[in-house]
Amino acid sequence: MNKIIPLLLVLFVGEFFVRHVGTIHSNTFLFLILLAFIFIFWRLVLSVVCLVVKYTIGLFFFNIFK
Repeated sequence: MNKIIPLLLVLFVGEFFVRHVGTIHSNTFLFLILLAFIFIFWRLVLSVVCLVVKYTIGLFFFNIFK
């Protein structure tokens, strides 16, 4: 399980960049560096994404019940 989560995260991010390569205009070297960074620091990336999602949901519900 510890190897499946980072591989899925790298595959998801890689597919996202491949689909939107026309709008990003990134070269292949930058793409590979980004995937290596995500593969090495996948727990940090996952915790930052979870934190952003929690804050977004919190702000949404805070504004609803204000």
